[in-house]
Amino acid sequence: MSDAEKKIAAPVKVLHMVGTMTMGGAENWLMGLLRKANPEVLQMDFCVGKSIPGRYEQEIKTLGSKIIRCEIEPR
Repeated sequence: MSDAEKKIAAPVKVLHMVGTMTMGGAENWLMGLLRKANPEVLQMDFCVGKSIPGRYEQEIKTLGSKIIRCEIEPR
């Protein structure tokens, strides 16, 4: 653990807002970050706009992050 990581008392919390966690470009990038993140330093959660589960949702939960459903109704 680096000196910078030792100085952090609580993890930085980030909420990513996405339509769904399927295998798109941004979603693949976010999953790469999540897989490498130290959960003691960075906590990543996901606000998902669709009710249909995405491809990555089970892995997100397994890695200790949350899926928060924020369904937006079309106007």
